[in-house]
Amino acid sequence: MPEIVHIPDPAPQHLRARPRTQPTVLTVAGSDSSGGAGIEADIKTITMHGCYAMTCISAITAQTPRAVDAVRATPAPLLAAVLRGLFRDMAVDAIKTGMLTPAAVDCLLAALRDHRFAGPLVVDPVMAASSGSPLTDLAGPAARALLRRAALVTPNVPEACRLLAAQPPASPDGLVSLAQALARDLSTAVLLKGGHCPYPPDAVLDVLVDPADPAGPVTFCARRLSTPHTHGTGCTLAAAIAANLSRAMSLREAVYRGIIFVHHAIALQPERSVCALPENGPVHHAYALNLSSPATAPEASRKATCPDTATPTPPL
Repeated sequence: MPEIVHIPDPAPQHLRARPRTQPTVLTVAGSDSSGGAGIEADIKTITMHGCYAMTCISAITAQTPRAVDAVRATPAPLLAAVLRGLFRDMAVDAIKTGMLTPAAVDCLLAALRDHRFAGPLVVDPVMAASSGSPLTDLAGPAARALLRRAALVTPNVPEACRLLAAQPPASPDGLVSLAQALARDLSTAVLLKGGHCPYPPDAVLDVLVDPADPAGPVTFCARRLSTPHTHGTGCTLAAAIAANLSRAMSLREAVYRGIIFVHHAIALQPERSVCALPENGPVHHAYALNLSSPATAPEASRKATCPDTATPTPPL
């Protein structure tokens, strides 16, 4: 007779601690075969925030942190069928978008309209991979309509400059001005990610401009980490913010917590990267699983020097 191994039930205290509901996030984005960005990064991030991830894959990419070698777009009828089924049969609390094809933009706009979606939409206007490989162009009227429909748009500096046909800012004040200009142009909230800017040299500034917030722009300042492994940071940040918004956080708190998640995912990477490339690699989405107390933030070895012109982050 074979050995019988009994599987234990969850402990009573764990059963009592079950949540009554689980927030859901739909991500509409491209697939990254290396797992560091796109749909794969979104699923990991959403799951690490205790939310349920659903997907609509706009395109399949042959991609690593070094380059995007090939892209195959999902046909519009399949995109429409995926979205139709999700909105029909699943609860969709928040939506995050990443790499979008023209067909994905059209299908998503139609789904938002047909199903009267009223939850938060976070649009990461992905135009190129972190390796520099071009992906999509969001200059068309349909894409602009989607950007204006968003609760938050999260461009980096090159993307913001492209959307506005503007020159890169030359100072922290210029970063704030660029974020304000894009928020005015789109009539929606903008989080301008400053990781591409070399100033200040030991800090990264992200600027949130929310037209609905009378307090004005908020600049979040994080220590600039010395690592090449930042593949998928934009996808991860937008997904984290969408997950936080699905939990009914305020926009400022959702952004603040999202930036912390990405900062720690970069800082707490394994000593040996999963990527064989020295020039780029993914962040560690599951870093919190290795912490004895995930709620305890690690202290930085040194504080970032934020410029006086940057608006300080108020306590939440």
